[in-house]
Amino acid sequence: MTGSLVVGAFARHDLGARRERYTRQAASGTHTLTSIAKGLAIPALILAVLAGIAYLVGSAHW
Repeated sequence: MTGSLVVGAFARHDLGARRERYTRQAASGTHTLTSIAKGLAIPALILAVLAGIAYLVGSAHW
């Protein structure tokens, strides 16, 4: 009986520790992806504006 209580308590502790670790890893991954998206947003916007200007300038010659 006591052995099963100890094993049950260890399993609950291990599950809680794993959940906390996975939550931290998920938060870190989300932060990384958000940072990459923010870093790529400005260059994409600049390229879109330049492509629009090139289209407006070049469309008269087509």
